[in-house]
Amino acid sequence: MRSKTGKIINNIALYIILVALGCGIACASLIFFMVDGFVNQFGNGLLKAVFVTIYLCAIAATIAIGKKKKAGLALPLCLTIAALSALMVNGIIYNAAGLYSSVYTREKWDENEEIRFYMIDDLEKKYDFVGMTKAEAIEILGEPDAISEYGGWEVFDYYLGYGDDMIDPYTYNIRFEDGIAVYADRENN
Repeated sequence: MRSKTGKIINNIALYIILVALGCGIACASLIFFMVDGFVNQFGNGLLKAVFVTIYLCAIAATIAIGKKKKAGLALPLCLTIAALSALMVNGIIYNAAGLYSSVYTREKWDENEEIRFYMIDDLEKKYDFVGMTKAEAIEILGEPDAISEYGGWEVFDYYLGYGDDMIDPYTYNIRFEDGIAVYADRENN
């Protein structure tokens, strides 16, 4: 009797642990993907839709397998495996999108202002704006989003999006003195 009761208790405990693990992985991952600035900005939320779809497919597959098998531990085991698989696939997609977004090209710069923030490091490796003329800066980055005067400098402002903090937008500022750039850096506005 004890042996059968002990086996049932062990199965219930394992079931609860597997369900908690699977659900915990899925929930933690979804929360990260929902609040991460890069995910929200890349492709106007495309990554968010892809990630949610992958998790929904993982959950649907788990339910389908659980209904076919009708075994006690199959459903939570499948949920855990599906959540881990979805996490791995989403991690690969996230890293690939991050690599794509972190490389500066003029085409990407012009197409999506919201991911410009992630291109700045690569942009600054490729180009040193200090010492450039206005025409050279415009050739690389296009027309500025705003032009202002500040402390005797003419300032070109390029909108970069919200970056990772999602609170205040960033701009890339190039300050010119007598038509030559004397300063270039991103700033949080």
